[in-house]
Amino acid sequence: MRKNNDSIIYSKTPLRISFSGGGSDYPEYFHNFKGSVVGSSINQYIYIVSRPLKNWGKEKFTLSYRKAESVEHVDQIEHPVFREVLSRELSDRRFQFSVLADLPAGTGLGSSSTFTVGLLNLIKFLKEENLTRYDLAKLAIKYEREFLKEHVGVQDQIHASYGGLNKYNFFKNEVSITPINQPSINREILNRSIFLISTGIKRRATNVAKDQVKRTKEKKILSEIKNLTSLVDETISALRSSNPSKMLSEMGKILNENWYIKKSLTKKISNEKLDNIHKSILSQGAYGGKLCGAGAGGFFLFVAEPGNSKKIQKKFKKQFIDISMESNGSKIILGN
Repeated sequence: MRKNNDSIIYSKTPLRISFSGGGSDYPEYFHNFKGSVVGSSINQYIYIVSRPLKNWGKEKFTLSYRKAESVEHVDQIEHPVFREVLSRELSDRRFQFSVLADLPAGTGLGSSSTFTVGLLNLIKFLKEENLTRYDLAKLAIKYEREFLKEHVGVQDQIHASYGGLNKYNFFKNEVSITPINQPSINREILNRSIFLISTGIKRRATNVAKDQVKRTKEKKILSEIKNLTSLVDETISALRSSNPSKMLSEMGKILNENWYIKKSLTKKISNEKLDNIHKSILSQGAYGGKLCGAGAGGFFLFVAEPGNSKKIQKKFKKQFIDISMESNGSKIILGN
């Protein structure tokens, strides 16, 4: 345990957006076929703050997230990730943890995996155990899929651990990570052109993805997932385009096509309300967009000319979230 153990120490871990290929990052698919995803971490974060408990009182852990918990034994913790991680990693210590987030959970930005990565990164730091970014992502995947039995893919944990704009390839037990270098003017314009629109619907990704995973195992949607991965190289070409304006229109087409294919994976992904939101934003001048994450709610990701995005922001100000890509994965910050 670190010597200055009275300090406030916290992890800062980014949420993510996926441009194309989502759905191919489930082991149920890429253990048999090649999966590929392009996405980026964004400037919206989950913060997990830690501080040791003083040696008075009976409580072993106090937790503050959307609710408060104070327990004498780790197995009394209700929050499943906290309970699983603390019981395996820090059960012999006494700590308090607080969770802060820029955006709510259950909105399709990888918040569950982002939280798991941030918590593991923080606890490994407290224990003075050094992990590579790859090992941190792998450990988070193990907790979510093996210990917690969640129906999740593996891109979110890697996004949260590495950060940046990357292409991820998945096949059998191998994962390759390739940073996408694009002209600086393209990145600047894209950051001024992408935004989120809230649907006002929260949901648990594992519940939505359960049917998709089942249909993947039954080989009912293999061609659709293959079509999603075919958009990955198109996305990279668009991101690197020598014509920034063309980049935006091409990215819009790709997001739309991704959304139309994604909706065919399972009936649970979309509904009339979501389709109407998509049509409404397109009618205001957006080039294209798709629902983030597993589907059924959360945030839409859209791209529009910067001027149009400002008009959309004025019209949909209660639903509009301005975002930009960022380059850092989960990191540890020392407080006072």
